[in-house]
Amino acid sequence: MSTEIILDENGKVSPESPLFAQLDEWHDKDQYKNIVEAVLAVPHENWSNKLWFKLIAAYNNLEQYVKAYDELEKIAPLCDNPVDLSRYHYMRGYIHYRQDREYMAIAMYRRGLEADPDNSIKLDLENEIANCREYIDKNLAKLLELSIRIAGDIKARCAAKPEKMKLTDEEFTLYLGYLPALTLIKGHEHSIGFGDYFRKYEGEEKQAALEWLKGGYNITDRESLLEFYQNAPDCNIFPMSEEVRQHIAGTAQFDPDEFDKEERFMFDSFEEFLKTFNKFLPKAGVLAWDICEKIGVLRWSYACDLIPNSDYCASMLFLHDYAKKMFSSFEEYITSLAFGSAVFVFNTNGKNILGATNFLARTAPLLINGPLPDLKW
Repeated sequence: MSTEIILDENGKVSPESPLFAQLDEWHDKDQYKNIVEAVLAVPHENWSNKLWFKLIAAYNNLEQYVKAYDELEKIAPLCDNPVDLSRYHYMRGYIHYRQDREYMAIAMYRRGLEADPDNSIKLDLENEIANCREYIDKNLAKLLELSIRIAGDIKARCAAKPEKMKLTDEEFTLYLGYLPALTLIKGHEHSIGFGDYFRKYEGEEKQAALEWLKGGYNITDRESLLEFYQNAPDCNIFPMSEEVRQHIAGTAQFDPDEFDKEERFMFDSFEEFLKTFNKFLPKAGVLAWDICEKIGVLRWSYACDLIPNSDYCASMLFLHDYAKKMFSSFEEYITSLAFGSAVFVFNTNGKNILGATNFLARTAPLLINGPLPDLKW
């Protein structure tokens, strides 16, 4: 079949160009690499939106979602008509759908419907939304089943050994940061552990930790640590979660009906997710995740000399006292921390229920089978 290119009056590849018939044939035969090569062979200044979308679709079918998303970002300013806008939102939704972000996919598909209510190019977005809803219901059912089991396992494990080991305040604080204390930084032979409250890094170990903090947390000095501590979604899931839990309980001091359409959809999505295991949470909700993560970054930052002893001690003491005030047992803390891990992934990975469930399934055994249930609160 011919790959002849015909340009329109604007110098773009014409819809009547035989190239499109060839691209469609390759698509039907799942020969997506041929599509990519053919489109990239056309000078970029001659690309029409139609041709550009063929490239994006090929990237999606090759599961090269980063490339597809990058091209969508580039084409976005050129989508100024209902057809292009609808296709743009559909393709963004497809990327989310393929990465198990069904709520985000629904939001994009809804935008596509609004952009082209007549469905000029027959994308069947309503059916795509229904498919997403089906997966959401299945994934929430799996999450509920896992949540029931984990909540029961935590309770049984914490009750198995009535005599608990008493800790000093310093030891207690280090165990509050349990998960980061187990994390092995690339270039380190051992994790930071629980044995040294004032642990310091030196030489290559220090350099590796500095790179870890910069690459993973964008922490390079005291100021950036403070910014992370106060605002990063990695360790500040508690405030938003509490707003949702208050709404579930009917005690919210705000009206979600005042949100715009998309804000309300995202709020409702989070609420639906959180409702799955909300009944298992202690009064302090998922606060343990924030405390745990903040202790971790404080310890790494102090070990790398990014903060002075005074800041480190004051912050660690605050987190110790805050935990003591908000929780009454390690059973509560472990429960909060385990389900907090699920909320963390859900909120930071595009409302991904399956990803949150899998992370919870990996995190909970570390807590249940570790030493925390045997420690005295």
